[in-house]
Amino acid sequence: MNFIYYYLKDRQVFYVNEIFETSRHCYRGCPQGSVIAPIIWNVYINNVLKLNDGELYVQAFADDLALIIGGRTARVLEANTNLALASIARSLDSLKLDLSVQKCRRRLGLVVTSMSKSVRLWCTEVLHHRSSPSVILQS
Repeated sequence: MNFIYYYLKDRQVFYVNEIFETSRHCYRGCPQGSVIAPIIWNVYINNVLKLNDGELYVQAFADDLALIIGGRTARVLEANTNLALASIARSLDSLKLDLSVQKCRRRLGLVVTSMSKSVRLWCTEVLHHRSSPSVILQS
């Protein structure tokens, strides 16, 4: 695993335009577009994917996560969603990663289906307080 250490060590980020040029040392992340980045991501995120249970299904897509969460009513779904977000936030925190509340706010939409009808719920708020984000649903 030393090759990964040296791959990520002593990196710099460069910004260049017509007027300005600068560079900074980079201490986080994996170089985008690199061959090894998806492998490092898979190793890193594996513990989050192990959170799958009867009420929560986590699916990785490239460097994003999609959650499928069940609940018999809107309130149960809201509670299950908040429990899932807290669990994922704890797992990500142990990896020194953060859950992007801004991305959650833009993308969180839920479809609830049953034998008789389908109801679309949208997240009205993604709150980031204490140690994990939480949601409030409206139909």
